[in-house]
Amino acid sequence: MEANIVYKDKYGRFDLFKKQNYIEAHIEGACNMTLINALQDGLVELAAAFIDMPWGYVSLSPNVDAATQDGEDAILAMMLALMKKGCVIDSYYLTSPLAIAQTKRVREGANITSDFNLVLFNSPQAARNFAESYLEKVSSK
Repeated sequence: MEANIVYKDKYGRFDLFKKQNYIEAHIEGACNMTLINALQDGLVELAAAFIDMPWGYVSLSPNVDAATQDGEDAILAMMLALMKKGCVIDSYYLTSPLAIAQTKRVREGANITSDFNLVLFNSPQAARNFAESYLEKVSSK
């Protein structure tokens, strides 16, 4: 499967895949501001296809490193922007304790009240399945 958007620099990379009703992100390496800004641009570009429908964000990023504090703040701003564009569910396959802790803080900063442990999975397929099942339920209402 070929990515819709690819970004790479000497510190990290990401690949974004537009699925039927969610965006799948594969992020590796350090989350510096350049990578985060490019990630947000790519997510906003792909999210434009989901106008007037609920959609989700699935991060399959077991090789992602932690972000700087500025980077964490930028990820929070990105999360809020995605929510404004109709993102209703997020799910994750992460293995780095630092990335897990940062993602939990970002969700709390965005006032997402669901338990992070309910959207953190130990396999890529489990993270996908969760988002697909949730989106199927909200789309059929």
